[in-house]
Amino acid sequence: MLYRYCLLYPPLAVWLTSCLFILQLMGQRHVQLLGRSVDLQMLITEHLNASLRKNIDYVISKFEASDLTSVMEIQALLSNVKMTHALLSRHLPLDPFEVSVIPACKSKLSELTL
Repeated sequence: MLYRYCLLYPPLAVWLTSCLFILQLMGQRHVQLLGRSVDLQMLITEHLNASLRKNIDYVISKFEASDLTSVMEIQALLSNVKMTHALLSRHLPLDPFEVSVIPACKSKLSELTL
């Protein structure tokens, strides 16, 4: 059934093959690169954890800079980050979401007290 859709819509076939390729890359633990063994899954996990923390920092700084009327927008942004984390954590051993939120909140609180 999916094969028929891929024939009708070639971009769907390209998208599916790229998704499968990315999922295979996320599962690789040992990759030989220039004669050295690289843990690709650990590197991807570290970069995604940093990116998610950066996104959480952005949402918190946007919340601090906006007025009370944009609370729903901030809630939607934070739920998007949380959903992204949930979907990625199916395939990668990411830090728990709460562990990512707490340092961001503490850093913003320490900036306010200084």
